[in-house]
Amino acid sequence: MSSPRVNIQYSVSVEDLPDEISRLVTKATHLQMQMSEECGQLNTADPDTLWSAAYVGDIQNWRAYLVEIDHTLKDVENLVKSYLSQMGSSAHTAVENTPTPSPSLPLKGLPLPSPGDLDHLIENFQERIESPREEGHEITPEASP
Repeated sequence: MSSPRVNIQYSVSVEDLPDEISRLVTKATHLQMQMSEECGQLNTADPDTLWSAAYVGDIQNWRAYLVEIDHTLKDVENLVKSYLSQMGSSAHTAVENTPTPSPSLPLKGLPLPSPGDLDHLIENFQERIESPREEGHEITPEASP
């Protein structure tokens, strides 16, 4: 089951990435189904089978399946992380090149709410979320005291 592995690096076009990920996930799924089928046939009720070198070989085969599945899923993980990293750096570059808009409302001079006001607003919000809404009624903000 397990053969020597080598680490390689290759590139995949963004358009082909979903197909490559699908291929690898399908491979991992097939390996898992094969493993489940073979391991489901292991006989643990018979002591002669349980305490044998053949049983140890079956367990080693099971572990080899797990290793192969793990390697395949690691490849999928690396592809997704690479894609996210690439998209993140593209998005980061786009954000850096986008001018920051100035606020449309003047924020200077607006009073900050007191902690007591915040507590009241939070309690009011929680009550509204917890109480069931009736059909046809709209929840509207309360006027400030």
